[in-house]
Amino acid sequence: MEYLIEFLYNLLQFLPRFKTISPDKGAVILRFGRYVTTLYGGRYRFYWPIITKILTISISTNKVDLPNQTLTAQNGKTYVINGSVFYRITSPKIALLNNVDVAGNLQEDAMNAFRLAVSASAVLNCEDIIEDVVNDLDEAKIKYGIEIIDVNVAEYATVIPIRNICN
Repeated sequence: MEYLIEFLYNLLQFLPRFKTISPDKGAVILRFGRYVTTLYGGRYRFYWPIITKILTISISTNKVDLPNQTLTAQNGKTYVINGSVFYRITSPKIALLNNVDVAGNLQEDAMNAFRLAVSASAVLNCEDIIEDVVNDLDEAKIKYGIEIIDVNVAEYATVIPIRNICN
């Protein structure tokens, strides 16, 4: 009996199927491993699983949190700063076929952009830093197929060296 159940399960893997793409998803259809088309939410597709693969990704607003970074400004002061980047995937094809981890790569690029913005500023001004970070992420928008919705500085603080406290 177990062999019959296993045989039927394996047989079902070859039968055609319907796949519904939910409204907050984007999908890429691959046939024999090659790109065929891009689908957006609210659609359904009839496909043969043996020759066609459908990859999906969320195209709704996503958030990447940036961990605390200790950065030194141009004036020599040290700051601890963290923030977040809100983004939306505009091209599922680029996001699914060219990148392994959009959120991880975007987090790394945003941390580098924060580092450059703080090190170039003489006085820490959040609006200027956010503007610089958004400008630095223009290349990431094209590379990852995303749209940057908002960049936030969650918190920042001046670091006081412990030797100054003890003296």
